[in-house]
Amino acid sequence: MTYEAVACVLVEQVDTRYERILLWDGTCGTSTVHSAREPITKEQWDAREYRYPWPDVTCERCGAVPEPEIETPCSCGEEGCTTSSWKWSAGERAVWNTPSGKLEPGSMYLRPHYHDKDGVDTGCFYWDNCDGQHLMVICPNGMPWDVDSRASNCGLPDDKVHRCWVREGVPPNVSVSKGGVTCAAGAGSIQCGDYHGFLTAGGLTAG
Repeated sequence: MTYEAVACVLVEQVDTRYERILLWDGTCGTSTVHSAREPITKEQWDAREYRYPWPDVTCERCGAVPEPEIETPCSCGEEGCTTSSWKWSAGERAVWNTPSGKLEPGSMYLRPHYHDKDGVDTGCFYWDNCDGQHLMVICPNGMPWDVDSRASNCGLPDDKVHRCWVREGVPPNVSVSKGGVTCAAGAGSIQCGDYHGFLTAGGLTAG
């Protein structure tokens, strides 16, 4: 598939939303699991209060109604241990200042990457000379690209100083090339899923 060129836009996270997710068995298109979602508060998320009785919900894909919850003996064989026909989960989702509230093709943002775990700076996974911010770009096919990561075909896999992609400019007006301390991987292009192109003057080329 060929994707059209996309202009990059610098975006930022403006909120975080939390939701609980209910899964139940059944044929739903190509999936064998139905699912429904409902917003919850940050307090419910922190307290893990998402397994309270659900209101009337339907599968978000096919509209099916959940079957009544049934507790059955767990396969572990432990006496009194049961498993439910309903499966609960919960998630948090970043909200961005984009028309959809989600990251879109061309969205560009900076984020700590492998640098912060529970408030502790753990250092960069890839480099010894990282400034703590990696440039993330959403490619035309919707897949994220960490411009400051190590390429899968890096020519200097043991070196932690060079960059596989050398970026110039201030986001979002950024270009990526091989002009600098780099390795022999590629020619400054990105292969991200089925998208192959370049980041030039703040835009992702067709590819």
